[in-house]
Amino acid sequence: MPETTADPAGRVRWAVRLHQVGAGCLAAIGVGHLLAVHLLVGPLPAGEQQVADLSARVTSPLLPGGLARTVLQLNTGYSIGVAMGLLAFGLVVIAAVRAAPTLAERPTLFGVLCLLTAAAFLVLAAVAFPEPPIVAAALSTACHAAALALVARGRLGTGG
Repeated sequence: MPETTADPAGRVRWAVRLHQVGAGCLAAIGVGHLLAVHLLVGPLPAGEQQVADLSARVTSPLLPGGLARTVLQLNTGYSIGVAMGLLAFGLVVIAAVRAAPTLAERPTLFGVLCLLTAAAFLVLAAVAFPEPPIVAAALSTACHAAALALVARGRLGTGG
């Protein structure tokens, strides 16, 4: 076994790195989405342009008597909101384990929530997104799972 994973400090350093890479993958999905879908988008193909034009004209109030928003506004808002949420989640996790590496010393609610968030996004990506976010979400899930497994193995005394 490599020396860096045989000692407890080495396991923690690896767990911190794994959490940072996993969180970075989700943040990268958020940035990539904002760039590809909202900032660097070129002219739409004819069929997609027709859908965009129609969605820009169709309004729907979410609550009786409430604000009416077009389908385009709703889709754009949800899209940007989710992308910003992924970016923020990733940056918060990276900052948290950098500032408090003890979060990665043992299996904690922090690590479990990171894994569950990545896994939930992986399911969403597998159902609704193209290959790049699926791959990044799978890598994120694997990183968070590996970080938890690494420190759990050390706590059980079977790792070294």
